[in-house]
Amino acid sequence: MTRDPVLVLDVREPGHDRTQLEAADEDVAELYPGYVVVVACVRDLPAHDAAFRRLAGLSQLEGVVLVATGPLNAEDGGSMLRTPAALRSIGVTLWVGDESGVLWNGASYRSVERTGEVTLADLLTALRQPLVFARVHKAVSQIPHQAVSPGLDIEYATVPDSTLRLLRVRALRHLATAEGDSAGVPAGSIGSAIDKFLEGHQAEDPTTLVQPGSALDRARAASGSALTAARNAVDLLSRPMSLVRRRLDPVAVFREAGDALTAYLRIAGEIASAITGMAAGGPPQTAKLVDAGLPAPVESRSRDLAAVLEETVEAGLVSGRPLPGLAREAKQKGNELIRPDDPALRGGFDAAARAAERVRRTPRFTVWPFPMVPLLCAVLLTCATGAALGSSGVVVGPALVVLWIGLLHRLLYGGPARAANATRLVLSVVAAAAVGAAAGHKMRFLPPPEVSAFPVSLFLGLLLAGVAVTAAMLAWRDAVSRWTACLPLGAASGAHRDLVATMNRLVTERWLPITGLTRLADSLFTVAAALDGVAKAFTETADQFGPGTGSVPDSSGSLTLVLRQDLARIATDVLRPVFGEIAVDAPLTGDDQRCRTEAREHLARYNHHLDHRGITVPPSGRTDDEHRQALAGQLWHESAKSRRILLAGPRSPLAQLCRSRDLRLLSFDNVTMVHFAPPDLPDPALNPDYELLRPGGNAVGVLRLVPLFTKYVRQAEEIQPEET
Repeated sequence: MTRDPVLVLDVREPGHDRTQLEAADEDVAELYPGYVVVVACVRDLPAHDAAFRRLAGLSQLEGVVLVATGPLNAEDGGSMLRTPAALRSIGVTLWVGDESGVLWNGASYRSVERTGEVTLADLLTALRQPLVFARVHKAVSQIPHQAVSPGLDIEYATVPDSTLRLLRVRALRHLATAEGDSAGVPAGSIGSAIDKFLEGHQAEDPTTLVQPGSALDRARAASGSALTAARNAVDLLSRPMSLVRRRLDPVAVFREAGDALTAYLRIAGEIASAITGMAAGGPPQTAKLVDAGLPAPVESRSRDLAAVLEETVEAGLVSGRPLPGLAREAKQKGNELIRPDDPALRGGFDAAARAAERVRRTPRFTVWPFPMVPLLCAVLLTCATGAALGSSGVVVGPALVVLWIGLLHRLLYGGPARAANATRLVLSVVAAAAVGAAAGHKMRFLPPPEVSAFPVSLFLGLLLAGVAVTAAMLAWRDAVSRWTACLPLGAASGAHRDLVATMNRLVTERWLPITGLTRLADSLFTVAAALDGVAKAFTETADQFGPGTGSVPDSSGSLTLVLRQDLARIATDVLRPVFGEIAVDAPLTGDDQRCRTEAREHLARYNHHLDHRGITVPPSGRTDDEHRQALAGQLWHESAKSRRILLAGPRSPLAQLCRSRDLRLLSFDNVTMVHFAPPDLPDPALNPDYELLRPGGNAVGVLRLVPLFTKYVRQAEEIQPEET
């Protein structure tokens, strides 16, 4: 249990504090810290003497400050403060003659005016700071009669109650509803965190997810090799020299590639069905799947899972994500993990099936009208030219006819597939060659005699043959290129790669963690229920405050950020036991009522903290943060009074906690000044004669400890307990 470093006991009225003081004993010493402030009426001090004696006997006690309230009355009608003898060695006394006090600068025994701005409650606020308590205790201990009258001024870095109330409601409603939640799934969401967690099962080399030499591995390798052979066959066909070279039958190669991809798809589909069936609660098939080539499943990592979930949820809440949005993500991911058929996985199988079917069906090999129309023109012209070479044309012309028929027969019948209307096209080639040769034979007397000479006619004949071969190769390349463009090899190769990736993902996300997959889904559902329970508590608390409408100033946004951050941490504190149950494999109920109740209790304590200590002071157990520091800096920057307080000296007008006529009891010799300010007050201006204390809290202040004249202070005689 966390306790305050300074215990304040107000025993002016019967109640818990008076009971605790009267019960002070070594048997209950753990209830008392080192510093204790006791607030008691002057007239009741003798009645508390026995309790003071027991309190002073506590071994761990380091100091007691007695705040004695009320007027001083002596038997002779004068004024006298009788301090308890029991506190002689460990206690000092601050006499508060009036809880609201008078404004006094120490120059005369006449007060300037009464003031209600500073009261006894402000004095107690200052004394609750251990540094201030210690300084006051030390200073008063050095006075012979150890009694002073305190004067003080104080300023708080506070937010108006109406502003704090309204922004608190808005922060609660922001986290309790899905309003403002992004439509898409942001980076760092629960789904992506679980995916990354599951990827932790994957080996560095994805191929090691399948056992080498297994049926699945052989099918995958055969599919990849067959598709590679199909691509190589296409590359070979696309070369111009393939027209005259012997080559493989591409149709058979494509059929083998389709069959291999189908075989890989079949065994992958069987494995996927078995895995998803087990994930959905079906009968175990571990031995069968391991025999098929999958690695053995790994043990569940409950502690790692709990850490991932806690970190992700806390990060989402601190960044301002609403509770219902995080709960929805957890539910969606849990449903994905136990869904019998994952569309993302099924999509890869469907694409591979379509690609395999398309690879088997090779496209038509068409050459009409291109490149056959230009080729027929070339046939006609070259045969006519060759036959017109005089006497040599009798040999060159028919030779070109035979060459053209052979080349185009190869193109039409020896391509990737038989060309459409190949017989008619061959007859067209024969006819065009015959017509060209006949026309050239008629014109054989037109060329000059030099052209008909043997060396020249031989050269021209070879040139025409080269033109025929080149034209046929170009036509071949054009026809094969257009045919290749219709092939689905690219889609089939992509489908094969996608299928491999899909199987790797299936093994990684479904198979390896299969032993803890149901536990993982249940954990996500439990976290979602807990988030919903906290959201309900936030909504109920916001409803108690009101609708939360209106306009309030928060120009920098620091106040809103601090409120959201505090509420987010309350939510994570409530959820922490849930993550603990996940980590140790404890039973998960998914009941949101416990989280709902605990969240309401946390919110009640937080609201009490805001009402009594303010927003700039971190809640118990929390450290300060940059948003709260920025807010405090902004509030201090807007406060001109804090500068005046820290520059105050003994003669500054301060609220002296006594009546105006009590000022004559005070001696202005040996006055002690205690200045204090929170650590978040930036670069304060300070009276150079004094040291600044930097306690926690949200107050900047100054205490003026004015001793009483010695003649007005007496130490009461210690009453010895009666012997029994």
